[in-house]
Amino acid sequence: MTKPIEYREVVRGYVDRFPNEVFEVFNDLIVKHWDGSEALVKQNIAVEELIKRGLSRDIVFKKHYLDIEKKYEEYGWAVQYKKPHYYEDWDAYFTFRPKEVDDEDEG
Repeated sequence: MTKPIEYREVVRGYVDRFPNEVFEVFNDLIVKHWDGSEALVKQNIAVEELIKRGLSRDIVFKKHYLDIEKKYEEYGWAVQYKKPHYYEDWDAYFTFRPKEVDDEDEG
């Protein structure tokens, strides 16, 4: 008997199909912007780097290649994505922290 697919299976399968360039870019930007406790990665910089590596802006957004939070969380990161409201003027960004740091802050 076939059972319904679990959400995590869909997410895992979906993100596993991302091209290597997506993770190469985010890995490089995390290292570059690491301040000892977190890394703030601006979305527009990530998109520019993906374009430099051969992906089109249209494909990056159409295929949701910026939806990397779940995959990085599997590897020990707490990832937050922040974007401005329509009436605000600032760049969307991702914040990467080790999960242990978030656990200590809460406890």
